[in-house]
Amino acid sequence: MARRRLNENNYIIFLIDSSISMKGQKEAAALEGLMEKTHAVMTESVNADEQGLKTLVGLWSFNNNVTEHYSNTNGLQLENLTAEQYRCAGSTAIYDAVKTAVDWFKENTDVNDERNSYLIELITDGGENASTCDKLALARELVEFQKSGRWTVAITGNDSFGLTAFAEALRVPRGNVAAYDAQSADGTRLAYRETAGKLRGFMKGRTEGVKSMTSFHSNQDGVAADYKDIKPMEPDEDAFERYSGIQPTGLDPNMSIDDLLAQAHNLVDQLPDVLPEAELRDRADKWLKGGK
Repeated sequence: MARRRLNENNYIIFLIDSSISMKGQKEAAALEGLMEKTHAVMTESVNADEQGLKTLVGLWSFNNNVTEHYSNTNGLQLENLTAEQYRCAGSTAIYDAVKTAVDWFKENTDVNDERNSYLIELITDGGENASTCDKLALARELVEFQKSGRWTVAITGNDSFGLTAFAEALRVPRGNVAAYDAQSADGTRLAYRETAGKLRGFMKGRTEGVKSMTSFHSNQDGVAADYKDIKPMEPDEDAFERYSGIQPTGLDPNMSIDDLLAQAHNLVDQLPDVLPEAELRDRADKWLKGGK
């Protein structure tokens, strides 16, 4: 018996960090990793389209502002970002980026239509330091949307800057949270590779009628994933050359001056958040209630 065509829409927005701490080799690694994500979506969209599931994708980068590179684009027709499009500078407004994605879905789709599902997938190397939105209102909204069984929010981030507390503040299920080595190009490249694989799994599930996930990153509900101990791939010098405009004579395994400066800048911004997890949770609750 042939499988019933779904006649459904799978809306996705990727939010990628473009703050100053991503500048340097991590910038090139992110662009290389985005190629894998784009390829994963396009490959899985072929089967999804055959099953009557239309995949519509947005790719946005964020620092203290959100840059919309494309939105509502057919998953079969995606394009890769270039170094000219992906410029890293500024601070890190994670809550604002998530809110912008939620608002876009509300304004441009029918969020009450049972045929529509939503994925917001975010990757950041740092911590929140610049958002101006109402965080409590955002958290409440995400809770309600996730109750529908058609919304998935997944986060890959730096556990040195309160990743768990941030995810809890937005009520993101632990299985949709993953930590990675955010200090290096290898760690960045690896995180994008792993999330591309998880994305394939998510899209396969959608063709089988699964409309949301609480274990996007992890193999089980309630347990966060950790990508830091996975063996890194060899650097792709050709990709580095394509995206950075630098002619490499061999990638230095040590951090570059550019990266060191970027990390120093990020650390200065984030020092107030380098606290024990218990205190981070307490600060997150106070922040959501309007305190600092």
